[in-house]
Amino acid sequence: TYIASCSQRGNIGQVTIGLSPLIPKPGTPFQWHPMESVQSLKKKFMKVRKALGRLPHIKLSFGSPNEAYLQTYLSRGDRRVLSFFKTYLANGHDAKKALAESSPSPDSFVYRQYEKDDILPWDIVDHGYKNDFLWSDYQRGLKEGVTPVCDTAVCKICGIC
Repeated sequence: TYIASCSQRGNIGQVTIGLSPLIPKPGTPFQWHPMESVQSLKKKFMKVRKALGRLPHIKLSFGSPNEAYLQTYLSRGDRRVLSFFKTYLANGHDAKKALAESSPSPDSFVYRQYEKDDILPWDIVDHGYKNDFLWSDYQRGLKEGVTPVCDTAVCKICGIC
């Protein structure tokens, strides 16, 4: 194996594997996609840790599912996210309490699957990309397709150039 051959030479090095939750952000192809549940992500990370954690020379790094949840809420929420900030500031920066007391529930933003023609809370911001382009890129991403490299000299498909 690779590890055995490197060990014989005395130069094995270290491999770092970093995994982070997908945070669906506005203005990106995955803006319509819900975040995977925190519980599901934690289970998957535990599975990876169990499978690879004991291997020598492998370092594992995981993004926090709880932090990803908060980022997703703040990036996909509408003006009602203000209730989170009011509680957060009034209660000594306790994000957990602020999330629990937020109305509507943060889950309604974090775990929502938007449809193509839904009016998104962030549609008031012109990010430059055409939503039709982002939607087709989203569909391609769901099929694990590759987005072609953009030739800015001739291509105007996305709307940003």
